[in-house]
Amino acid sequence: MEIRKFIAALLMLFLLAGCAPKSAPVDTRSGEAVSADSTHTPTQVQELTLAVVAEDGFVQPALLSAVTAFNAADADYRVNIVKYASVAELNTHITAGESADIFRVDGLPFESFANKGLFEDLNPYFDADPKMDLVPAFRKAMSTGEQLYKISPSFHAWTLTGLSDVVGDAQGWTFDELEQIIADNSATVTDVIAQQWDKEAALTFLLYQNLDEYIDWENGKALFNTEDFKNLLEFINTFPKSTTGNADWFEQLRTGKSIVIFSALGAVEGFTNFDSIMGGEIVAKGFPSVRKSSGVLASANFELACSATSANPKGAFAFIKSALETNADAYSMPFLKSQFDAAINTAMTEPTLLKEPMTNAQYEKFMKFLEGIDTLSGMSQPIQAIIHEETASYFAGQKDVEEVCRIIQSRTNLYIGEQG
Repeated sequence: MEIRKFIAALLMLFLLAGCAPKSAPVDTRSGEAVSADSTHTPTQVQELTLAVVAEDGFVQPALLSAVTAFNAADADYRVNIVKYASVAELNTHITAGESADIFRVDGLPFESFANKGLFEDLNPYFDADPKMDLVPAFRKAMSTGEQLYKISPSFHAWTLTGLSDVVGDAQGWTFDELEQIIADNSATVTDVIAQQWDKEAALTFLLYQNLDEYIDWENGKALFNTEDFKNLLEFINTFPKSTTGNADWFEQLRTGKSIVIFSALGAVEGFTNFDSIMGGEIVAKGFPSVRKSSGVLASANFELACSATSANPKGAFAFIKSALETNADAYSMPFLKSQFDAAINTAMTEPTLLKEPMTNAQYEKFMKFLEGIDTLSGMSQPIQAIIHEETASYFAGQKDVEEVCRIIQSRTNLYIGEQG
């Protein structure tokens, strides 16, 4: 199952949507519709570079749109997209003193770059501008410790949702607690999530939630050759190899045939729709974790960071502001609090697809759910890729879990060491 197709299908079903190798980077300012206002002249405009690692040459349309809008509207700055065929190529240019002003973070070894001090902390910039107040839950998810190195215009929230009389009222559970609920309901792992997840999907989302447990970035070492990680892989291996994908997931949850369902919450009013469908008895339980947490994931749109060595940090942040103000869409939740509050007001005063505005009780439940966001999906993407590659042989019965964990441990330690 392709994870992107899986998520896209869920967004539609739930009504909740409510990078060719080159020897040098390619400047795309004259292509891909990245243009500046015709009144700008070279003596008036200060040039900014936006670095994008794009192995297949692809740049998200939303990011291209953000650049086009900024270049057309801003009289002082012009953003030029520079594509790199690989992270290694980008690293070569950074080492040579040719860093960009802005980075698209997607596809980068973010934690490594952040630890090297390549990104500017954006907190002082946002704190100095009252109009740029951010939604606290999303700000927390995007932060690295006390620093805010990256932003995204909008988000989805991912969770596992169940009925309160089955999974309890509180957010969050450990794997031990999940297994106890499975036993109490005489269920199997296939029953847990309404046949929505196969092994690949389970690995993807459970890694999103738990990967930080197995990487010590501060001391530069991996922790995959542990009983906790072995247990996680053994749990994932109990999921089916494939799923039918055509079950009535709501009905399975409502009738007790499944314990939870995967929920991708997009537009604000989507929560109202879901809560109404399930009769107001739902709990956003979250993904199970090794150390108990709320288990709610934020999935960002394209992510941007400013370079700590930019000669024009004011201009770089001007683009960040523009991207936030103009690129939230109708199918996700905006990062800017002013836009988020406006979406809440609309949801509470206008009918949704189910003709029922959000109630005060639903608002309180929704905000409690958002406050539980504690993890951002897509972190440590190169390490996730290693894990997916190596676990395939375990799931196929070709290697045992101990051997696979040793290989993952070795490869990730090598990768972490290479990042310096």
